[in-house]
Amino acid sequence: MVNIVDSADGTPIAFDKSGAGGPLILVSGALGVRADEAGLAGLLGSDFTVFTYDRRGRGDSGDAAQYSAECEIDDLAAIIAAAGGAACVYGSSSGGNLTLQAARRGLAITKLAAWEPNFLGGFQPSSQQVTDVVNGSGVQRTAARARSVTGVSVCAAQAWRAAARARALP
Repeated sequence: MVNIVDSADGTPIAFDKSGAGGPLILVSGALGVRADEAGLAGLLGSDFTVFTYDRRGRGDSGDAAQYSAECEIDDLAAIIAAAGGAACVYGSSSGGNLTLQAARRGLAITKLAAWEPNFLGGFQPSSQQVTDVVNGSGVQRTAARARSVTGVSVCAAQAWRAAARARALP
């Protein structure tokens, strides 16, 4: 059964909770949804209460007219609150970037692991650049302009587009 928590701006964020133990939140990459983390959640469930969630604009979570990384940090804060107020956090790919920004902002993260955050050639886009990349229309817009902001290869941008299109199929 899906759980819903409201973010600071009222956007509903869908999450699943499984396992037993201290809280651990898994933050997926840009194209991920909570179901993608089910296998890992199952493996960790004997040691942790694992929270997986659909990031803003993905899966069963809501979206807002404008995107900002700060809103995604607020979404993570809402999941941390649902987990009891403090949690271990693991983020992969852009989810890793999000967790690092959240820790820097002072969210109640007791331990943090970031796997392959997106820092290409030492380039870290500003919050405004990230916001500009995604202010088109959900995940599909990310790939459309990511190349100019992050310097990712044409091949990677095409793979992102293909993955976004595949997720949109019935």
